[in-house]
Amino acid sequence: MCDLLKILRDLCDPPIMVKWTLGPFTESTGVGQITKVHKRKRKADMSLILKDSQQFSASVRYVTAKGNQAPVDGIPEWSVSDPNVLTVEVAGDGLSATVKALGPLGQCQVSNTADADLGEGTKSIIGTLDVDVVAGEAVAAIIEAGAPIEQTP
Repeated sequence: MCDLLKILRDLCDPPIMVKWTLGPFTESTGVGQITKVHKRKRKADMSLILKDSQQFSASVRYVTAKGNQAPVDGIPEWSVSDPNVLTVEVAGDGLSATVKALGPLGQCQVSNTADADLGEGTKSIIGTLDVDVVAGEAVAAIIEAGAPIEQTP
């Protein structure tokens, strides 16, 4: 593998980035060396990227093991893992909500919880959505000045 990287590096100007998988849980990128290692998400794991000035509408539906629509008992509840990053405004039926970024950057999880047991018991079913709040486009330039001092001759 290292010989292949050397050949590719010699053939390409500028060098190309090579992406590979190390084991089942890490992913790395680099030119001939590991420059970044992070936890690899499963295909089903997705993260919504939201700018710090944006919002999105979310809805939930519940399905059986075979993928058919399924009812739940009562009104579902919504929550966020970090109320400093996101807020959630829930519709009256609990099946939809508006999620808004509050300004601070960071990762947050939106959760929906419902009772899957249609009888007297309770069996919680939880759905989650990972959200990464990132900086939006610059809209102003702020120049900060230091304290004035006398010039040196």
